[in-house]
Amino acid sequence: MQNSHETHESQPWFEPFAAGFAAWFGTDGAPPRDHAIAVPLLAKAASLGHGGSALLLDTVLYELSADASARSDERGARTLARLALAYRTAAFWSDNDPDVEPDHENAEQWNRARATPYEPRLWAAIDALQNDPIAALNLFEALALDGHPVQAFFLAGLAAEEAADRAQAPGEVDRLMQRARHNLIRSASAGNRAAQKRLFAHLNLKA
Repeated sequence: MQNSHETHESQPWFEPFAAGFAAWFGTDGAPPRDHAIAVPLLAKAASLGHGGSALLLDTVLYELSADASARSDERGARTLARLALAYRTAAFWSDNDPDVEPDHENAEQWNRARATPYEPRLWAAIDALQNDPIAALNLFEALALDGHPVQAFFLAGLAAEEAADRAQAPGEVDRLMQRARHNLIRSASAGNRAAQKRLFAHLNLKA
């Protein structure tokens, strides 16, 4: 019988996860926190179905967001924070228990998420989020309308925020922020507490 270590090594996510983990935490031959190497490797492992890589990316990206904010790069900090939240949401993606609030997850929800079938459309959208948030927005909305309203509409709200942050014309910014609020409303209406809280922040910004 194979032990768990051998089983893990046979998974397609194992090598990018191991290399990404080493790049972030360091090894005897390399310094820690090499995000230029760690982030794409962990993203690859996460997109191959490794929830642990998605959770580690949440931590890594939030730390990088704090670093960007300390350098007064507020737009970069917002992008990194959104990416972190997207990866954390994806780590707990579940058809059986979709109302999982980030930072309030429990072991049962983690086990349920691990047993959820791999959803390639989710990872295609997350992979697009950093470089093409409009494409990510459209993919998340399509996923939400295909039976995943709680989490996918929430992620669509994040993508619309990111697209608005990058837009130049004031009218386009307003349109995208309205789309972000609309998606958060749809997610909140389906029971997502995280969307409810983010929607309150939107309403405060609007006021």
